[in-house]
Amino acid sequence: MTITAAEYSLYLFFFSWCWLSVAVSAFTDVFVFAKERRDILTATEEFRLNPSTRAAVYSSFYLGWLFGDPFFGWIADKWGRHPSVYIATALGLIFQASCALAVGPYSLFSLRLFAGVCMGGADLVAYVHCIELSGVQQRATSGSVMQCFFACGLCLAASFAVVFPDWRQLYFVAALPTALFIISWWWIPESPKWLANQLRSGKLKGGEKLQHSKAETADQHRALLHVTEEAGQVVGDGGSEDEKGHRNQTENGDKEFTYSMLLKDSDTSQLLMTV
Repeated sequence: MTITAAEYSLYLFFFSWCWLSVAVSAFTDVFVFAKERRDILTATEEFRLNPSTRAAVYSSFYLGWLFGDPFFGWIADKWGRHPSVYIATALGLIFQASCALAVGPYSLFSLRLFAGVCMGGADLVAYVHCIELSGVQQRATSGSVMQCFFACGLCLAASFAVVFPDWRQLYFVAALPTALFIISWWWIPESPKWLANQLRSGKLKGGEKLQHSKAETADQHRALLHVTEEAGQVVGDGGSEDEKGHRNQTENGDKEFTYSMLLKDSDTSQLLMTV
């Protein structure tokens, strides 16, 4: 798979921004559950949390993160990286902003727990999605840049705490970076590696792809389906692994490919990017 430098930069920025929004959501609790702040009344003081209750509510976000990673990882494998990362961030945005409406420690615990599930899942799937859209030589750069954005998110959370000292306002404002990431839905494609896996397993149906195709890419999708259907017939005919790994010549002179050959072809990879 090959993408242009401009496309790679765009994808990397959006996924790095997702990590920034996760960092803001996670680090906000440091200021919300402070023992005391001279400028405002913290959640610890408003709800009169004792040390054990304070620790439990404070750690609820990370408890949710523990369950969010495997849960949204499973969703990403089953339904795709693209929908799972945006579902996770959209739900995380809702739960994060809803924390500002908490009426007691139990409601705050529940809201932070679900926010952690969603934001933890978004963190994992965003990284996997970015790596799968990156070239082999770009993967180290992708990981480094995303880590830098995560650190910037920690600093941004501290800045928000200075500008918005009220803990309810802080929770609401901390959700805004996540809203900016959701806008990128229209520019980020599905992972070609996930699509390739669906093609190999036969789970990606041609009719479904064509049904959701845009007019300008419908011809490309039909071409891809035509090639992969022929490839499936070749693999299904049996034969040795060596025979399946080579191109087969039809009577009319057209070439047929196995799935493994198709996925190594640059033109096919480009078509997968448009699906």
